[in-house]
Amino acid sequence: MIGSDLSALAKNRDALLLAEVAMWLHMPGKYHEEFLGKNHRLDVKIPKDLSDNFPQLSELLTDGWPARLWEKIPLSDSGKGSLSFYSFIKNHRDREKAKKHANLIKLAIDAHGRGSGSEKGVLRRESYEKQDGGTVYLSTAFGYEVNPIDLDALGSRKEKLYGYLKDQLDLLKASLDLEGKNTWGVENWLHWRQPFLKRLKDDFITSVGDTRRPVNDVSLWDQIAASVAFFKTELAEVFLKKWKDPFENGEQYKYKTLRVSLQGIEFLSQSSRIPDVLARRTLIEKGSELIKNVIEIEYPLGLEIYRDAGRILFLVPEIDGLQDYRVKNGIPLKDYLQEKFNAVSDHEIELDITLSSGSSRNVFFSGKEISEQVRPLTPSFAYLKKIWENRQEARCEICHVRPLGFGAEDRGGSYSQKARERNMCCVCLGRLEGSSENGETVWIDEVADANGRIALIAARFDLGRWLNGEMISTFRNLKECGVTYKNILEEFKVMEEPGKKLEKLEKYSKIAETYAQKKHGETLGGLTIYGLYKLIVKDDDLGEAYPSLSENEKLALAVWRKTPSFARVRRVWESTQAFWEDIRQEFRHYKVDYRLKIIGSFTSIDNNTSLALFNPYEAENNGTKFGIFTNENKELLIIENLHYLAKKIGVLPQQIETRKELVSFFSEEFCTGKTLNIYQPEEKKGDKLIGTLEITHVCPEETPYLPAITILVEPDRFMAIVPAEKAMEISTLIKEKYEKEMAKVRNRLPVSLGVVFARSHIPLVALMDAGRRMINQPLEQQRWVLKSDVKIDGDSYAICFDNGITWEIPVKMGDGKTEDIWYPYFYVEGVPGDRLTAFKGLNSGAWLVHVKELKKGDVVSIFPSKFDFEFLGSTSLRFEISYNLEGKRRELKNKTSRPYLLEKIEYFKDVWLLLIKKLERSQIKSIIEIIEAKREEWNVNEDDEVFKNFVHNVLQNAHWENGPPPEISNLEMMAVNGELRDIVELYMNVLKVKPARGNHSKEAQA
Repeated sequence: MIGSDLSALAKNRDALLLAEVAMWLHMPGKYHEEFLGKNHRLDVKIPKDLSDNFPQLSELLTDGWPARLWEKIPLSDSGKGSLSFYSFIKNHRDREKAKKHANLIKLAIDAHGRGSGSEKGVLRRESYEKQDGGTVYLSTAFGYEVNPIDLDALGSRKEKLYGYLKDQLDLLKASLDLEGKNTWGVENWLHWRQPFLKRLKDDFITSVGDTRRPVNDVSLWDQIAASVAFFKTELAEVFLKKWKDPFENGEQYKYKTLRVSLQGIEFLSQSSRIPDVLARRTLIEKGSELIKNVIEIEYPLGLEIYRDAGRILFLVPEIDGLQDYRVKNGIPLKDYLQEKFNAVSDHEIELDITLSSGSSRNVFFSGKEISEQVRPLTPSFAYLKKIWENRQEARCEICHVRPLGFGAEDRGGSYSQKARERNMCCVCLGRLEGSSENGETVWIDEVADANGRIALIAARFDLGRWLNGEMISTFRNLKECGVTYKNILEEFKVMEEPGKKLEKLEKYSKIAETYAQKKHGETLGGLTIYGLYKLIVKDDDLGEAYPSLSENEKLALAVWRKTPSFARVRRVWESTQAFWEDIRQEFRHYKVDYRLKIIGSFTSIDNNTSLALFNPYEAENNGTKFGIFTNENKELLIIENLHYLAKKIGVLPQQIETRKELVSFFSEEFCTGKTLNIYQPEEKKGDKLIGTLEITHVCPEETPYLPAITILVEPDRFMAIVPAEKAMEISTLIKEKYEKEMAKVRNRLPVSLGVVFARSHIPLVALMDAGRRMINQPLEQQRWVLKSDVKIDGDSYAICFDNGITWEIPVKMGDGKTEDIWYPYFYVEGVPGDRLTAFKGLNSGAWLVHVKELKKGDVVSIFPSKFDFEFLGSTSLRFEISYNLEGKRRELKNKTSRPYLLEKIEYFKDVWLLLIKKLERSQIKSIIEIIEAKREEWNVNEDDEVFKNFVHNVLQNAHWENGPPPEISNLEMMAVNGELRDIVELYMNVLKVKPARGNHSKEAQA
């Protein structure tokens, strides 16, 4: 070991990062139309059109200029001096002759195998499904294919990429000191590397690493990024420990993860105003980038493999105590990372930096590292002592950390006094001076609907079992070849026999490699069964976990399943992240084209106060208050839903529906010469009158905005504030998108969806806490029973369960022709001996069966998706959002039906439309009041026959238009179990939809 510090990495930064660049570019031939067509060996070549049309780039790739720096790497060989970028391209998968290559290339070959080759397993090439005719689909991690890759567009992007690469490599060659006497510097690498990697990702993420199904689920970007992570980590270990040959027995590299936890979601939820939320989110992003730059550039130790608002994971070498290795000035790495984060967080968060206890040849344990709870994070005692020493101030009402007025060193005493007047520290006051992001407003009153109500949409995917590889192992890896898992399992029962060769196994050798050694065309003998076990099981997740499986079961599963490689695990969270990004993009449909601005002359009470730019105030008109905001022109913009403001003033919504009517109304209401009182909002003290505004005129301000505020877009969760009237529309959109893109895995990938309704002035802390409580409900596994055999319905199979739920599971790939034999599997109770598709999974050793072979009476394991809602009439109601171990609401008896299965969302809407078509508003209200009063008076449950009869009589005797509807029996059942009450509460009391018999207007059908 060189020593327990990271100085060797910093001193050799240029050589390390230049080798990393070579690994990022080790497969340019895969980003090519010919590779997607039929030339699958283009990955080890420089494409001809690159050589012909970009000769300078070709020379930069083939010339040995980088080797002059790589000579500094302690790799114990003399082969580095002749290497080039092309050495990586040509030899990256030459495992058979790995020992003859330079040691740097050996690392590249090993890393490529970890990031790429291991995901395919040992199946023969013909055991995969080809995508022929130049039509190639890139699948999500869950088997969803949309459109084939556009080869023309790829060709055009590729040409531009070649030109970009030529310029960037030219810059590196000219800027780096190839003699290694001077380093290029952290800032130079940072400014060069960030846009370089972004450009590669933008291009490579649109194509595949492999064209064959089902391994077309990994994008070229994922495959390369995985290889780079392993390569960079191995190279760092060479500097920190010693060189070891990955192709010598016992010398294989293993990896750990360095986790930096910052509990960002809790940090965000402490915000009392939206600008503070957005500022804190930006703070987390900036702080995370600073940490990333230390690990990836300043001390090139590893690569980021996962990030969300709560944690960052880096792949790092297998070195115990690595977080305590010293950096500049002898500071431990973990303290240095804290210092970097403090620079943007104002010491508000103490990081939890830990190294994984285990190490592995893969990264299957990263799921545990991501989902594991960490201790509550608070500012350090030393920092608190420093900022509170000799101070008698009260605490800031925003952060609850710093004293009032603290942090104005570079802004002057007046800013400190301004913060004190608003019961804040200067740090939090600065954060509140926010602005719009992505066109979204930052003002909750602008998000509110015409009733002054908002809704927090909160949703969460349960990714824990996916990120540890368990659920990825539920996918089959080979096409239909006439060989079953049970065939392979049976053949592997003889694995203990010494010397049993793979080529002796009829079924196995039909689909997979026997690894026979050949010399001069003569077969000398192949790999044994136990040799195969050591090759593909021993150092993988199957070998290091799941002790309940026997060795032959593990080996059979390793052949059969889709391998949970690092690239594939990465693809899981990229797919879910993209899902939420798409949902956010849907908000653009709610765009508002303008605001109203009030022009006038302000007079302060003390003749010493002016309206500050970019600051919110309250205006008062005849007793009605509303929000305003000063823009860069010192004009006052109304930051409130104009329909709701008109309603507060006393105008019915139907009287002013159009933009013209709104402008006309407010022009008259705020006529020239009229005076408005202006208030400065203050925390807990009420608004302070600071002056008056004499109005000159009112007119539209032509700046469109989105009445939505996105708080979180994470791989596993989403959170946004939207108008209450749009909440169910967005919830339905999430449900439909989920059922479309995750349909094949919906039994194994649940989503929790919660909607918290509230008035627009509800404290933000309470709103976000309620949302967090909803999506953190326990996700229990349930046993559902098939009511009948599955039935083919076009390109889908219909599954009817005895709980009344029906699912449509698509069984075609994106081309509409290829049968999906890989993804739609269900855990079935018992051993399904008569199902040809069945294979054993990792979930307690249960068996998986393809959807097409499910039968009546099958008991299947389901992780159900849930939906819940609440109207937060007061802040204390959030504490009633709590769930028992069965996943049901704990609190008041009349809400124990919640949460509902996600499938109920549209059913709720259908029931509501039936009610408003057949009953008057007063009737609906009366029915619910009578039933719920009797439920409480009798203290009954759903099984009480007397109560059921009572409900029957109430509904039968209601004044239905044209008599009771055919659905009356279902309505009775829903009334008994409380569903009908919840539907009426949601649509009538929360959304305030005005039902009227025969009314089919858009408003009534919201």
